[in-house]
Amino acid sequence: MDSATAGDFFQLVERTSDLILIVRDGRIAYANAAFAFALGYARDELEGKQASLLAHPDERQSVADRIEQTLAGSSLRVRRRRLLRRDGSEIAIESSTFPMQFGGAPAAVLVGRDLTAVEAAEREKHAAETAVGQLRSSSEAISAMGKLVAGIAHEVRNPLFGMSATLDAMERRFGTGDGEEPFLRALRRELERLNLLMRDLLEYGKPPRFALFQSLFESSNPGCRWHRSHWRPLVPLRIPGKATARANPE
Repeated sequence: MDSATAGDFFQLVERTSDLILIVRDGRIAYANAAFAFALGYARDELEGKQASLLAHPDERQSVADRIEQTLAGSSLRVRRRRLLRRDGSEIAIESSTFPMQFGGAPAAVLVGRDLTAVEAAEREKHAAETAVGQLRSSSEAISAMGKLVAGIAHEVRNPLFGMSATLDAMERRFGTGDGEEPFLRALRRELERLNLLMRDLLEYGKPPRFALFQSLFESSNPGCRWHRSHWRPLVPLRIPGKATARANPE
C-alpha cells in the first residue's frame, strides 16, 4: 500500500462514526476521534492509558482476557460492553476485536458502536409497552365493573317496574282520595328517583363511545358539545386536514 492510499485509509478511520481503539502491550496506542468523543477524553489523554481501565470495574478482567486472546491471534465475535466515560458515567457499546500488526508490533483492534441511542429507544419501548399493558388492564377492570353495575341495575329495574305497575292498578281500582293522594305522590316521586338512578347506572355500565372523536372534535370544533352518548353539533364540523362537513345531530 503506497503512502497516498495509507493516508486515505487513515482519513477514513478518523472520520467514521464507529468507535476504533488499538491496544498494544495492554495500553492504548490509538483511539479515533469518535471513540475519544464518546468517552469524553482528549486524544492525548487516552494514548498510553491502560485499556482495561476504561471498562466498568465488573468487566475489567474480562476485557483484559479478551485483549490477550486477540493478541494470541483470535478474532472475537461482537458483544456488549460497559465502558466508563471521563466523568465516571457509563456508556454501553457493542464491539468486536481482531488482531493486527501496528507499528511493527502485535496489537488488538476494537471496532464498536455507541449503544446509547439504542438503549434509550429500548427503554422508551419498554415504558410504552408497560403503559399499554396498564391501560389494557385498567380498561378490562372498568369493563368488568361496568358489566356488574349494568347487571345490578337491570335486576333492580324489574321490581321497580312492578311496583309502578301495581301502584297504577291500585289507583284505577280503588281511586284516590284526598287522604291517600300525598302518599301516592310521594311513592311515585321516590320510584321516579330510583328509576333515574338505575338509568344512570346503566349508562355508566356502557363501554365508552367515541372517546377519540370527542377529543378530536372538541379541539377543532368549539361549537360542539358532548351530550350524554351522542354529539349535538351547533356549527358545521371541521375535521383537521379534511373538508368542512355538516352532520345530522341525530
